[in-house]
Parts: sequence; structure tokens; C-alpha cells
Amino acid sequence: TVLAALFLSTLFGAGLALFLEYLDDTIKTTEEVENYLQLPALAAIPTMDSMPKRRLLLVGANGGGDSDPSKAANNSELLINADPRSSLAEAYRQLRTSILLSTAGHAPKSLLITSSLPSEGKTTTAVNTAISLAQTGANVLIIDADMRRPRLHSVFNISNAEGLSTILSSEVNERDLLGIIQYDEDAKLNLLPSGPVPPNPAELIGSEQMSNLLKSLQKRFTHVVVDSPPIASFTDGVLIASMVDGVILVVHSGKSSRQVVKRSRQLLQDIGAKVFGVVLNNVNLRAQDNYY
Repeated sequence: TVLAALFLSTLFGAGLALFLEYLDDTIKTTEEVENYLQLPALAAIPTMDSMPKRRLLLVGANGGGDSDPSKAANNSELLINADPRSSLAEAYRQLRTSILLSTAGHAPKSLLITSSLPSEGKTTTAVNTAISLAQTGANVLIIDADMRRPRLHSVFNISNAEGLSTILSSEVNERDLLGIIQYDEDAKLNLLPSGPVPPNPAELIGSEQMSNLLKSLQKRFTHVVVDSPPIASFTDGVLIASMVDGVILVVHSGKSSRQVVKRSRQLLQDIGAKVFGVVLNNVNLRAQDNYY
């Protein structure tokens, strides 16, 4: 009886584990990205929990705000210079290489970094990707086109009184445009914040003025990186995708649903956008033995 109970309970446990695995449709590995989405996995960004906290130093940190280093490190999106030898820095260098080699003949001038749903790490990826491109000596501009929940100004602690919404909602000449663009000395990065939140973000983003603005900025800067709202929730990102050279889709490891990401990929492909690939964010290195 004991042996029969042990055998049956083992079968039940194995069956329950397989059933729970069947119900889990999230993407966890780069292999799943390529198998389910039919898109190249450009990089796997490790989660901060799998890295030594003492090495996570802020880029461009100032004396104001939080004085607790560990708390600041956990809240900061500026982590690319945490440790040049860390897995995090190496992952962003790998992403930079993938971007520079993504188009034939020349590196892409404009790049949209977005995600399917909120809180998948697109702003963190956009900021650190822009910084990694700037580290090559390129003149890089990052644009906060998320005029629904802007974050770029808070990441770099800059003013958001003027920005993208100001440019798109008024007649701004080139001299005024350059005056609105700010510069971060520590990150060697040009910044265009979102500006005041408008009542109609999608109309501004989809305007001809937005397309002309991107064309003008591409002539002045080596790379233009655009951060947009999630494309499964808002149409802003889809509109921008048709104006840039390529799109990078950020997927949160163990959180993003395959079906939702597939739908986002289809939205981009329907408008003819070129999707360079997927960045798998928040990958647990302890669980990924094959990461190296």
C-alpha cells in the first residue's frame, strides 16, 4: 500500500508539474524567442538580483535625492557603467554590436525601442543602449516619445518644461530646436525629453511634423534612439515604427506572454516596420547556465 501510494503520488506530482508548465506561456529563454516569435534574440540582459549589489554604481549620479547607495542602484536605469567586466555591461555591448550590424552598408540612423506591455524595461534598455552607442564616440540623441508616462527627464534629473510635445505643437526653427535638446556630460548623451503631457499624444506623434523632425535629427546626429509607449496598449509606438530604420522589441523574461508579443510583432510587420530583433530583459543568470 505504501509503495502504491508513493508511485501514484509521484505520477500525480509529475503530471501537475507538466500541467503547470503547459499553462505557463511566458518567454524565458533566447531559444524560446527564436522558436515562438521567429525573431533573432539580440541580447539577454541579466536581472539586477543576479549581480553583486556593491558593483552597481550610478552613472551621472548627483548629490541630491536618495543617499542610500543600494536603494539608488535598485531604482536607477543607468547601469551600463556599473562594472565594465560585468555581465550587464557585456550584454549591452553585445546589443550595441547587434544594432550596428543589423543593416547592410551602414549602421541604422534611427531606432525605436519599445515593448508590448508596460514595465518590461524598455526605458532602461533605451537609455543604456543610447549610452553604449555614445561610448563609441558617436553623436547620439535619445528622444522620450512616451508622452503618456514620460520618464527620461527623471532618469537624468533634467527639466521637462520643454520637449518633444513643445516642438510638435508649435512652429520651432532649428535654432530653437537645438536649444530644447539637452546634454548630459557624464553619459555623453543628447537628450530630448517628452515635454508637457498633451491631451492628444497620438495625433502629435502621427503628424507630418514628427516625420520631418526625425529626418532633420538624423542629419545632425549619428544615431537617434526613440523610447515610445507599449505598442499593445497605445498606437504611438506603431506610428513611430513606420518612421525609423528599425525596431527593437523588449521582452520581460518570465513575464511577457507569447501571444501578446506575437500580436505586437504582427502589428509592426503589418505596417512594414523592420524589426531588428528582441531583447530579453531581466534574465536570471543563475538559472541560465548557457548564458556565457
